[in-house]
Order: sequence, then structure tokens, then C-alpha cells
Amino acid sequence: MKKITLFLFLILLSTTSLLAQNLHVESLVLDENNLRAQINPKLDFNDKKCCIIMISTPNMDDAQRHKLEFEGDAGAEIVSTNFPTGEVELYISPHAATLKIKHPDLGVLDYDIPIDLIEMKTYRMVLRSAKATTIVEESLTANYLVINVEPKDARIFIDDEFVENKNGAAMKLLSIGVEHSLKIEKNLYHSLDTIVITNASNTLTIKKKLRPAFGYIEVKSLPESGATVIINDKEVGTTPFRSAELSSGEYEVRVIKPMYKQSSKTVRVIDGNTTEANLEMQPNFAEITLVTDSESTIFLDGNVIGKGRWTGRILDGSHIVEAKRESHRDIKRTITVEASKNETITIDNPIPIYGSLNIISDPLDAIIYIDNQEVGKTPKILTQVLIGKHTIRVEKAGCTAFKKEIYVKEGERTNVDAQLVVTDEALALGVVSAKENSANENTNNKDAKQKEEKPKAGKEFKKRNFLALNFAYSTAPQTSLGLTFGQVKRFGWYLNAMTGFDFKALDAKLECDESGSIDGVVPCYTDVTSKSRLAVTAGVLFGFTKNIYLKVGAGYGCRVFAQQITDGTWVKNKSYSTSGFELDGGLQLMFGIMNV
Repeated sequence: MKKITLFLFLILLSTTSLLAQNLHVESLVLDENNLRAQINPKLDFNDKKCCIIMISTPNMDDAQRHKLEFEGDAGAEIVSTNFPTGEVELYISPHAATLKIKHPDLGVLDYDIPIDLIEMKTYRMVLRSAKATTIVEESLTANYLVINVEPKDARIFIDDEFVENKNGAAMKLLSIGVEHSLKIEKNLYHSLDTIVITNASNTLTIKKKLRPAFGYIEVKSLPESGATVIINDKEVGTTPFRSAELSSGEYEVRVIKPMYKQSSKTVRVIDGNTTEANLEMQPNFAEITLVTDSESTIFLDGNVIGKGRWTGRILDGSHIVEAKRESHRDIKRTITVEASKNETITIDNPIPIYGSLNIISDPLDAIIYIDNQEVGKTPKILTQVLIGKHTIRVEKAGCTAFKKEIYVKEGERTNVDAQLVVTDEALALGVVSAKENSANENTNNKDAKQKEEKPKAGKEFKKRNFLALNFAYSTAPQTSLGLTFGQVKRFGWYLNAMTGFDFKALDAKLECDESGSIDGVVPCYTDVTSKSRLAVTAGVLFGFTKNIYLKVGAGYGCRVFAQQITDGTWVKNKSYSTSGFELDGGLQLMFGIMNV
């Protein structure tokens, strides 16, 4: 009896072993493009998000496939088992190490999972039955599967193998009567996964059109166009704007324009649709008219904006306005502007600054012209003459004209003695009296004597201290001002300092490359830029004459270009900034108090 029992046990064991050999896992791989586990997540009993194993059974029919049962190892839960067409969908705990696969006709397979499963990821398994394969292969024939797809550049996979797509059409010779997996995918389109079965009678031709997984955004800014459009922190264009293809989902859309407050909204892109984003921008300015006298130049916050009258937009807040005119005292005032409140503001006329002139002539009774305007006859005292440079011309019939450039200083009287030379023709005709001529001759003789006694100028070098105001312009473009001071005889020395009076770029905390990228990321820049220029040099001078000197010097200089981003931070552009050793040189011209 014991021998019979042992014999039956061995038969049962042998049968179970043979059945287990009928099930075989051919492959298990991660499907990166399948988002099913993320779209429809499920939790196991440990509140862990499950992964999905999509099991295809190439040589099982639907009846055999539905007989499959699955068990996880200790602590690993099979949350759900579904049977979509041609596949088995298995939600399983991500920490499962083994999977038991049972089939009443094909046996039991204990499968050691060879990879670490990751939650919310989808995997593909190919499960084959050796027994079923033997039966099918005996009667298999082959036929073609022809696939036409849209879009024409979609990628096609049959049984997980890539099939060449030629202008929207692909074909492959397949075994008939057997299920084959077909997958079609393209970026920004919904992937298509299905099962196809070819037959022996005809070539199977199918047409598949992928559904778009993208849409468009159209952006308009009100009340004005031309605003910068930013989608998800990336600058993409100006309004009116239509985007390229965007993956379906939510996007933050912002519009930015000078003189307006930033406006933003969140929009959703829907498959195959165009989403409109109309953003209304609130004005951050007022339209102001500034008025002063017609000859005065108007400045706003230190910048020239017009002459006499100017109308334009000003950001709300406090601003400094100025009216300036040569030989007048500047008028400066602070104004406060409220957004959308338009007004006309009058700036007081600049106040004239006067000196005086005392003009005499020999002979007397000559006509006086100041800057080509007749003002009377000699002798004359003019008490209200604008300070600055003027051209004095004194004329009398029968005499050569007297002409001189003078500089009038505030509160000071400038004397002009016009000595007129009588022409011979005027003497012959009696236009000028003999008395006047005698006085004129005495003056001429005196002048001639003084000229004879005056030593020749030659190259006389006198020790002098000098101070010069410098102006420079570079093609950056950039202007600079500076001071040069020093001491010279024939040889001398000087110190020079130059700046553009714009120091904001020196405060830059970040640096970018030529394209504006910071570590591969381009921030959102505003239109506000800064060009800081500093230079300090020292050198020597050598005099060719008492008025012309050659100067050569060296020192340190830097030029920094920076641009402000939307949070107010300054970013230094390394490609347009430089610093280091600086050389300067040129000619120094000295004429009295004038140094060039």
C-alpha cells in the first residue's frame, strides 16, 4: 500500500512539474511612455501607490487568458486584476519580489521579479505557454499587416519591435490567427495600444489617427498690444501672440509692458483646442504736459525730454523736473504723479543772471553791437547783460570796425575800450575830424611802441597748475565725464579720473553669458540697463610749445554692463564687461584758463 501511495505521489509531482514548464515569462521591462499608473493610481494595504504590470499572452486565447490567477509574496498585495482586450492588467505593490502565476490547464509558475518595481510606473510582461505554442505553430501561416497612420511621422511598434514608417505607411509580415500588439506613438499625441490578428485570406490594412495631446494659447493684452508674453516663466513673444503646440494642461500666462502693471492668469490647454487668454493691464502712468519758456530745456529725472513744452507718459510716484537755460539759474521742483490722472504742470522760467558792460571808444559816438544786436552808442554802460561769452562790435563811419569776444561774469563789470582806426579815405573826405585823427595817431604810435618793447613770445615755459574737465564718448555707446589736474612747466605730471556717473551695474550680484543665460537658464529681463564706467590714470606731460603738451599715462579702468530682471536684481553680462590695465594719451592744449 505504501508503494502505491508513493507511486501516485511521484506521478502527481511529475505532472505538476510538467505543467509549470508550460508557463514562461519571456520579458519584463519598464514602459516609460505609459502613464496609466499615474493617471489612475491605486493604493495597497500599506497606502503605497501601486505599479501596473501589463501582461500580454501571445499564444493564449481569451478563454485561456481569463483563467490566469496571480498571487504576490508575503507583504505584497495584488490590488486588482483586469482583463482588457488581449492583455491582463495587474495592480501590484511596488515592493513585490516574487509573483505566483497559476493556470488550471497550464500549471503554476513562481516567478522571481528580476528588477526593483517603482510605484506609479507601468511595466510590460510577455507571458508564453509552451503547450499552446506547440499546438498553434503546427498550423500557422503568415500574412501582411499594413498600417496607415496620422500624423505621418508617428512611431510604430509591433510586438514591441520598431517598424519603419515611410510617409505614414508601414507593413510587416505576421503569423495569422495570433494576437499581435500594436503601439503607435508621437510626442504631443495620445499613444495608441491595441491588439491585431491577421488572417490567411486577405492582407489586413488598418488606418489609425492619433488624438492630439496638445493645444494652443492665444494671448491678447488690453488696452494696448506689444506687451511681452511669458508662459511658465519663459518669454515667448509679444501680443497679439499665438503659441506653438503646447502639451495639454495648465499654464501661467503673464504680460509685461512698460508703464503698465503686470497682469497674469492661469489657463488650461485642451486637446486640439485653442485657449484664449485676454489679459487687461492697468495703467501705471499719467499723461503729463510740462510747460516752461520756449528757450528753456526740460529735464525729467536728469534726462533731457524737450524744449519749452513736452507731453508724455510718466510712471506714478515722485519725479524731479527741471528747466535750464544758458546764462540763467536752473529751476528744479519735485512733482507727484498719480496713475491715470492727467494734468498740465508749469515749471517757472529760469532766472537770468546778469553782469554789466562799460564800453567806450576812440573816436566817440560809435555804434555798439552785442551779438549782432545794436544796443546804443559809445560811451555806454549796460547793466543787464547775461553772463557768458558775447561778441562786441563797435563801428563808426570812416573807421575800421572793432571786434572782440568778451566773457561777462555775474555781478561784475567788464570794461571794453574800442580803439578805432581812421581810414585814409575818411580823412581825405573829412568824415573824421583832425582832432579825432590826432588822438587816433597817438594811440597807434603808442600801440606800435608797446609792440616794439614787447619781447618775442618764443617758447617760454612757465610753471603752472591746471585743472581740465574731460568728455569722452565710446561706441559702446557710452559717454563719460572726468577731471584732469596736475602741474607742468616744460615737463609735468597729471592725474585723471573718468566716470559715466552710473554706478548701478557695480551692484550686480549675478553674472550671465552673452546670451543672458545664468547656468543655462535665461531669467526674465526688464528693459532697464546700466553701464558703469570708472577709470583712474596718472602720467607725465612734455611741452612742444607753451600751449601744446604731449601726455602719456596708465592706470586701472573698468566697464560693467548689467541688466535688471523683474525682481529688481542686477545681472552682470560678462561678455560685455571688462576691467584691468588702462592706457591713455593724447595732446593737452593750454590757452590761459582753457585746457583741452
